[in-house]
Amino acid sequence: MEISPIYPEDSGEYSCRATNDYGEAVTTCTMKCTGKRSIILESQLPKGMESTIDKIAELEGLGAVSGQISPEDDTGRPPEFITTPSDLTLTENSLAHFECRLQPINDSSMRVEWFHNGKPLLAGSRVKTIHDFGFVILEVANCYQRDSGLYTCKATNRHGEATVSCKLQVRGRQGIILEPQLPNNFKTGTESIQKLEESLYKKDEILAEEEMPNPPKFIVELKDIEVEEAGPSHFDCRVEPVGDPTMRIDWFHNGRPFATGSRVHQINDFGFISLDMSYTYARDSGEYVCRATNKWGSATTKAAITCKCKLHISILKM
Repeated sequence: MEISPIYPEDSGEYSCRATNDYGEAVTTCTMKCTGKRSIILESQLPKGMESTIDKIAELEGLGAVSGQISPEDDTGRPPEFITTPSDLTLTENSLAHFECRLQPINDSSMRVEWFHNGKPLLAGSRVKTIHDFGFVILEVANCYQRDSGLYTCKATNRHGEATVSCKLQVRGRQGIILEPQLPNNFKTGTESIQKLEESLYKKDEILAEEEMPNPPKFIVELKDIEVEEAGPSHFDCRVEPVGDPTMRIDWFHNGRPFATGSRVHQINDFGFISLDMSYTYARDSGEYVCRATNKWGSATTKAAITCKCKLHISILKM
């Protein structure tokens, strides 16, 4: 028999009995399970390192009772800045870095604060402050013009306070750049571009004057078609000139403009013109006219649709 895992309540006497037609046999044993404490109070450090935690706590200032200062930490001296931060003049979006040194170093009651134009300066995504082993640092990333002004560092302990100040000037960048950004050997680049553009415009004017009249012309005409009701219909034709951006195509049914819709589709691409109806009604019968127009004139082609109506409706008996 195996029990896994075991708990203190499993402790006790265990008996194993074997029985057959001729008799029985019994064997007995005792098991004692000692429970573990849920909280480990003993140090798990290897031998020889038991005092390490006390030393770490002493360095982090946790060894002394809260609110009390050990005689070694209390020097009895007020704060004193032995160096002062320098004034800075930076361009916009630069990093401002101020640093100074402060005494006494190991004063656990020392408190350091920064002020900008007399108002408390709070740390954030752009503002970072450091006070460690007597070094006091302030960094302001991505400076803006509004960051300019007087910065004051104030140190306070049990015996007094001290302040030191510095100035920051941030020069803003010009919003609109008026000067050319070309290299020195391209000083006349702007003039060259202007001349090139002028020559292109003049060339367009010359071509417009020399251009020969070319009105639309259908090289393939529309053809009459016959369709059954509810069947698809298709017209197509070809027109010239092909590359004329002023070309306009209009369709008419029995003299009235014929617009596209959910069942009517028109195509005009590279001189190929088509009109498709996905299904045809009897009312769609009649004359269809395709008109092509450009700045030189217009041309038309026409054809007719004959829609054969269904004569009866079949009813299926279920």
